[in-house]
Amino acid sequence: MTNDKKDDVSEFKDLYIKTSRESVQEAKSSLLKLQKNLFDKEMIEKVLRIAHTLKGRAAVMGYKETSLKSATLEDLFREIQEGRKELTSDLLGTVSQTFDEIAALIDKAESK
Repeated sequence: MTNDKKDDVSEFKDLYIKTSRESVQEAKSSLLKLQKNLFDKEMIEKVLRIAHTLKGRAAVMGYKETSLKSATLEDLFREIQEGRKELTSDLLGTVSQTFDEIAALIDKAESK
């Protein structure tokens, strides 16, 4: 392994892709459960943790756009968790779309 950061993280790319895809799938599943109950604190916490994990992984790997989108979701779900923002069906749709965008960014990272 060299001192070049790009070379250092490249060996972890496959793991990043695999685990990030799993996280997005888990988030999408949690969002489906939230559609049935917008006040499910367990699912809100789960999506918050997933967004936090995706943010950290992407940042370590140097995928800034993925990290920023994930950070936005994390902040949003922290506000929902703390009762400063209400989760609505419309907002849930936007969140789902953002996870789709994150999935597309993960696919893009794989192809590079």
